[in-house]
Amino acid sequence: KLQQRINGTEELLEQLRMTEIEVNRGAEAQRTVINNEMDHLRELIETKRHQLLSKSALEEKQKRVHIQAQVDRAEAARQESSGLVTRSKELLVQPSEHAFLAVVLPLIQDMKKCAGQPVDDSARVSPAFRPLS
Repeated sequence: KLQQRINGTEELLEQLRMTEIEVNRGAEAQRTVINNEMDHLRELIETKRHQLLSKSALEEKQKRVHIQAQVDRAEAARQESSGLVTRSKELLVQPSEHAFLAVVLPLIQDMKKCAGQPVDDSARVSPAFRPLS
């Protein structure tokens, strides 16, 4: 009877060894699947990162272009006003009354025209960036 018990126990141990081998194989297969999924997710994340960085760079570039256009317009308005101030200073040193009168009317007209034009500050660029989500 003990021999039967020994034989039965040996069969059980063999089955347990086989089960352990299968568990090891299953665990290795599962780890492989997990690692493959993680690699895939890393690729997706990296792709998304590049997309978001590109989108951000494009928005930044657009903002910079708009800001530069505003700076150019403001600089032109400042230069026009400075030019008129320079012309008025030059007018004050005219040697003759006739030369003064010949130059003063166009200067006054240009000054009125310049002063009547509002400085274009309506299209300000927002420094805020859109959410990327």
